[in-house]
Amino acid sequence: RHPGRQHRLHAPVVSIGNIAVGGRAKSPMAELVARALMAAGERPSILSRGYARERRIETPVVVRGADAVRAGVAESGDEPLMLAEALDGAIVVVGADRARAGAVAEQLGATVHILDDGFQHLRLRRDIDIVMLHPRDLDDRVMPAGRLREPLDALSAADAIVLVDGARNDRSSSALRLANVSDAQVFTAVRRVEAPPVALAGVPAFLASGIADSGQLAQSLAAAGWMIAGERSFKDHHAYRGADVDDILRAAASAGAAFVLTTAKDAVRLRPVWRGTTPLHVAAMTLEIDGTFHEWLVERVGRAREARRREALRAGRDGARAS
Repeated sequence: RHPGRQHRLHAPVVSIGNIAVGGRAKSPMAELVARALMAAGERPSILSRGYARERRIETPVVVRGADAVRAGVAESGDEPLMLAEALDGAIVVVGADRARAGAVAEQLGATVHILDDGFQHLRLRRDIDIVMLHPRDLDDRVMPAGRLREPLDALSAADAIVLVDGARNDRSSSALRLANVSDAQVFTAVRRVEAPPVALAGVPAFLASGIADSGQLAQSLAAAGWMIAGERSFKDHHAYRGADVDDILRAAASAGAAFVLTTAKDAVRLRPVWRGTTPLHVAAMTLEIDGTFHEWLVERVGRAREARRREALRAGRDGARAS
């Protein structure tokens, strides 16, 4: 992946990506990694391209400084704003040029970077590559015949592979199969939907969402105890308008729902245009990962920082000899 041609930031870079189109829990993973690094004393930044932003700005946009959220959904995109609202103390910067975004984050005090959807972003040098994988990806084909962005042998460049969702047996057998294509450390993770609070348990809800796998979402919500009376699905990253809200509210009333339920990603787009008296609630979701992942991550970031320090010393000695 041509490391000599890549831009290099001062702080270590942890990339989170995938090799298939569609949702693979990259944003929940970015949040999990950020929390783990903050718990270890780091000030992480999340660098995102801001997919599906309505307002394109050439320079990097600081969605969150370490102190507060600084941008709205039009400038940031839904997932960066969702992460900015969730991660007090982290830094979130959006920009097509992730190297420039990282430089801005370092000026704000970032000590480590999380490159969101970064496995195919080859312009920026990464220290750690984490790839999110669903077990079914191992039997898929490269586009246009399938949904893979690149062939499975690209996984040889990964430092860690996280098998997310799927049945427990599928994750276990997939971990064994991965040994044939990659030497990466393999972890398993599961997305969990939190149960409704007591006040909403047994109360009919209308689900409105615009995510990659809305069908699976409805099943997961029902399994967690939410009573779904009806649902309306929109395309991923849908930019909600007032007419959409009116449509949702009419459908919710017809279904006999007492409130509208949505995801955290959808909520950052829905809240600015929400109207009426029907409450809008967010279903909380978490990503649970192997217990050893946090220790592995912190150790690898420490190794990356030490390797960078040694490279800087060598470069300094080489420069002194040349002069």
